[in-house]
Amino acid sequence: MSYIKGNFKKYIFRSENGYTVGLFHVKETNIQIDNYTITFTGFFSDLNELDTYKFQGDFVFHNKYGNQFNVTSYEVVFPDDKDNIISFLSSELFKGIGTKKAEKIVKVLGDNCLNVILENKESLDMVKGLTPKQKSTIYEALLEYSTSYDRMLMLTKIGFSVKNAVKLEKFYQSDIDYMIKHPYYIPDDIPEISFPVIDRLRHNLNISLDDIERVSFGIIYTLENLSFKTGNIYFSYEELVSYSSKYLYVNTEVINEGIANLVTNGKIIIDDDKYILTEYYNISLSIAKKVLKLSGNSKEKDYTNEISLLEEKIDRTFNKEQKDAISNALNYDFSVITGGPGTGKTTIIKAITSIYKDINKFTSFELSKSLVLLAPTGRASKRMSEESGLPSYTIHRFLKWQKESNTFYINEENKSDAEMVIIDEASMVDEYLLYNLFLGLKENCKIVLIGDYNQLPSVGPGQILKDIIESKSAIVTYLEKLYRQDSTSNIHFLARDIIKGTIDFSLFNTSDDLTFIPCTEKDTKDILNDFLNTYKDISIYDLQILAPMYKGENGIDNLNIYCQNLLNDKTLKSQIVHNNTAFRENDKVIGLVNNLDDNVFNGDLGEIIRINGIGKKEIICDFDGNLVKYETSNFDDIKLGYVISIHKAQGSEFDIVILPVLKSYNFMLYRKLIYTAVTRAKKKLIIIGEESALKKAVLTDRDENRKTLLKNFLIEGITF
Repeated sequence: MSYIKGNFKKYIFRSENGYTVGLFHVKETNIQIDNYTITFTGFFSDLNELDTYKFQGDFVFHNKYGNQFNVTSYEVVFPDDKDNIISFLSSELFKGIGTKKAEKIVKVLGDNCLNVILENKESLDMVKGLTPKQKSTIYEALLEYSTSYDRMLMLTKIGFSVKNAVKLEKFYQSDIDYMIKHPYYIPDDIPEISFPVIDRLRHNLNISLDDIERVSFGIIYTLENLSFKTGNIYFSYEELVSYSSKYLYVNTEVINEGIANLVTNGKIIIDDDKYILTEYYNISLSIAKKVLKLSGNSKEKDYTNEISLLEEKIDRTFNKEQKDAISNALNYDFSVITGGPGTGKTTIIKAITSIYKDINKFTSFELSKSLVLLAPTGRASKRMSEESGLPSYTIHRFLKWQKESNTFYINEENKSDAEMVIIDEASMVDEYLLYNLFLGLKENCKIVLIGDYNQLPSVGPGQILKDIIESKSAIVTYLEKLYRQDSTSNIHFLARDIIKGTIDFSLFNTSDDLTFIPCTEKDTKDILNDFLNTYKDISIYDLQILAPMYKGENGIDNLNIYCQNLLNDKTLKSQIVHNNTAFRENDKVIGLVNNLDDNVFNGDLGEIIRINGIGKKEIICDFDGNLVKYETSNFDDIKLGYVISIHKAQGSEFDIVILPVLKSYNFMLYRKLIYTAVTRAKKKLIIIGEESALKKAVLTDRDENRKTLLKNFLIEGITF
């Protein structure tokens, strides 16, 4: 049979069941080829650009696409040339050994250096610059690696990447054979190896479509996936069967067998026509119990004197709502403060912390130990810190999230010492994160949730702020009066109108803060061009273009490329192209994942300050003073940030916001989304687009009304 050996370049097409069409760079083969970059097809798990693959199969001719190498089997092969060995030695397998040291080892010991080191540990003495600890690390890692080689070879022949094979071998060791017979349990032990990764390998594992373990774990994955797509905690029988059967390619009878198996094993709870993952049911119940317990704890201290003293100290007067918010936060063990932008939420945070410090006679250090300020995103946390003058953390950082295992170091067994926690932008917090935060707090820790009731709910499942407020299970203070913007702010009036489902176009173009420019789909980029040229010298953190969706002529992806070419021409600029996206020095980018080690979070904005395109490709980004290096393996963690989604902007504010609103955005035109976009603007909002599209967005009350359990649990708790 023919084979090709080399490196994966990029995907052309990829289906959910693993069928792939891609490009492959051939380094070695036993057949004659005309071009060393060829098109291949077949069923695959995740492919990456770092591993070396050996594909077995034959060329077939496709009438439309020409010659393609049809892969019937494949494996990940281990380093056998200089570049691959360097990548191998500088991988996470050899902690502390970077690219430069790996290059030295290969230069001194040759392309057979791995065997040389295994045969004679002292051979590393010939490589200058290696510490005794590094030599020991290299030898011991290689020894362990070679000992487990057979098991890893078996895993890579099945189709696992080297990275995943290392994790599997390390976790299961002698239980590898059992694991291979029951692979769908793997995500329970190693969350980053997900159900789709396993399922793409089922052909190699001889697992049938209707295998009961496959179907059962597939239903769990479907429910989890649906929850994150819709925000719902539960689904109807029809929804569950419809989505699961389509995803798993099995009929209703097989799905029913899987559901019965999951109920028997306690993985799913059925309540009337609510099909709920037991884990999600217990999370909602646990949150409700915590809220009800804390809400019942209160004292009736009068803080009038303390508030008056603070008013004198900071030379401002609080209104009744604000005084109530301060008193409620200090008197109740659980309270909620809600209000739109500019209603003084940050001022209230400063007041609460100041009085809390004074009544407890804390030093600044003692205050930082006792009281913690939290937010769900990096930008929101930084803004909270800047405006309050106190340290603030993302919830993930506070809980010391462990990315690899998706667990938290601060947890039920290792609780925080905090006596009081204030959480800003609470509408963005999903149930899973709030549940884990509650687990990590002491039983009597005082909790204050602050957020805008009218903003978009969390990306993850649940709608905690809405459910808690509507359940009337906790003391809630509503802030109405506007402080941040001038009382005649047209942005403010527009936001208020949107909440009511009305729009007055006479608000536009009568003041500097609110502008509407009519334009068609074809004119959008020209209008953007004019504004970007006007504001091109403004900091990347002060001006932001927001859009509702990624696809389409005026979607985020296309507009990003347009803005990049307009503001950062590639002439004389270093760049790296990854998955059809060109990254250039001076590009504005947005972070897409939480990375505690580098202190960069999903939604953080930054700038590419340097690109290293020689040897190991690297992109160096500056996230507001925090320098972060990205390599080929995690280029997908960033994307261009000239235009970002409204969801990504939630929790952030910008001096100037430019917002295209066009009919082509269609189903993404609804009230909460537009309200959230409008309220990101602090000083100036520029809407460009079609009046009919803006009217549609304001009139469409797609209040998501998610299917959740928390509100009912809270109400039932009050009843009983």
